[in-house]
Amino acid sequence: MTGIKIQGGNNVSAIRFVSENLIIEGSDGKVWQEWDNVAGVVKSYATIYAENIEGDITDGRVLDLQPIVFDGSGTPTPLHDLLKLRIPAQPFERLAYIHPVPIQWGDLDSMYISATANNSSTLVLSEPMDVFKGDSISGTTVKIPKDTMVEIDLRVNANDNNGTAIIDNDILVQLFKQADSIVDTIVDVGAVG
Repeated sequence: MTGIKIQGGNNVSAIRFVSENLIIEGSDGKVWQEWDNVAGVVKSYATIYAENIEGDITDGRVLDLQPIVFDGSGTPTPLHDLLKLRIPAQPFERLAYIHPVPIQWGDLDSMYISATANNSSTLVLSEPMDVFKGDSISGTTVKIPKDTMVEIDLRVNANDNNGTAIIDNDILVQLFKQADSIVDTIVDVGAVG
């Protein structure tokens, strides 16, 4: 600490801490908050409540998809990578939501969609599976455990190898921190009879 400045007066009241780093600890020695002035980072290890929050509360990015064309050649159609992305680890649990993707349908009857996270379906909470003519590829939700880097692969192949279709759009991916304000409830509707 290079200094503490206290300002006081009829209309002014402030305490200024002049330091490259500031650490706030509880009486048990547990760190509750760290301020790193050099890196411009504030870390809090406690629950923060704010009546009003302004600014970003989710993390999102629009990704450009490479066009995928099913040409109706009749040859076996392998799985195509529709989307591959990496989500770095954070010290809290999150949910990743891949928004729906429109399809420019030709005469293809359906497509099969599969999603994996770290080469497994364990963390995948929902995926489109079969997508039929006239539909878009619906959203995919993936659980991101705390302190875990996750790589998500969204793949597509045609169930009807003789059909044609084009997938060529941008896609929005969002991250949400797992909220504690939503609580599971069980409603007892009583006996039926």
